[in-house]
Amino acid sequence: MKYAPFLKDKDTIKLVAPSYGSPVDPYYSRLNKAIEVLEGLGYTILKDKNLYKLNKEASASAKVRAKELTDAYISSDNQFVWSIAGGEIMLLILDYLDIDKLRSAKAKWFMGYSDNTTFTYFLTTALDVASIYSYHIGTFCATPFKKYQTDVYDLIRGNKLSFNSYSKYETSTEYKNDNPIAHLKLTNPVNYRYLNGTDKLNITGRCIGGCIDVLEHIAGTKYDYTKQFIDKYQNDGFIWYFDVCELSSVGLTRVLFQLKATGWFKHVKAFLFSRIPNYDLNQSDLTYEDAIMMQLKEYKVPIIMDCDFGHVAPCIPIINGSIMNFKYDDGKAKIKFILK
Repeated sequence: MKYAPFLKDKDTIKLVAPSYGSPVDPYYSRLNKAIEVLEGLGYTILKDKNLYKLNKEASASAKVRAKELTDAYISSDNQFVWSIAGGEIMLLILDYLDIDKLRSAKAKWFMGYSDNTTFTYFLTTALDVASIYSYHIGTFCATPFKKYQTDVYDLIRGNKLSFNSYSKYETSTEYKNDNPIAHLKLTNPVNYRYLNGTDKLNITGRCIGGCIDVLEHIAGTKYDYTKQFIDKYQNDGFIWYFDVCELSSVGLTRVLFQLKATGWFKHVKAFLFSRIPNYDLNQSDLTYEDAIMMQLKEYKVPIIMDCDFGHVAPCIPIINGSIMNFKYDDGKAKIKFILK
């Protein structure tokens, strides 16, 4: 696994919009304020020309977005590539990425989440380059930084690779409509749930995953390099992490069936699932827990729900492709990343 150099003082960060742009609030104000904050910390911020555009669910055409992302990644003018937003149809750039250029480029960190799974997962499984599944830059609009921000900031600077689960999480983001640059409002107690066990857990494996809503549409296509990835690192075993965004419990059942049938879960050691945004809206008597256990219990490995990553903040940053040590005890967890 290739690991890029971490961010250093006075480095240059390139902002990209490979999915949505941010032309309206709260995203516009959060992006601009975050740029101001990062520049105040001494970084040079370079902006792609389509950051503030949004038309037909994207900042630009798939071909343009792919070229901008490829150019940003291979450029010697920046040391870190950071996505400004998620979205819906980033997958379309896969037809236009210049794989040869990306493969020959020096390893560089790319960070984003949600729809950006398209590139974080591709980098790691196809090109053997670690990536970071974590906040878009707008999260850094609020100052002074709090723990949910300093955790990620310390990771991208290489100063922290071990993280404890948080004490509370956010249940509503409506406040951002009135004050876009506010801190997260953390109100509900964090409680990881060990679906098929009660004991303490200490497990290590190579971590891989992302937003499962996106991974569903990669599986089995010509852009799916998962099998070669898991064969290469089979001796490590795998901790799969899944960020569930908009899937219903029925939808999650179908996706897990598909990933199983495609052969992704060979050598699995554990499954981690995020908190689910639509959890309380599920109308089916098939619960999310039912869906997960129905499809995954046969692997006889630990299954943990309500983890600190994904669409319900705050989120521990995940180094895609690294070795993860995951410790669980009574609803809390400690996650450590080992870069080898």
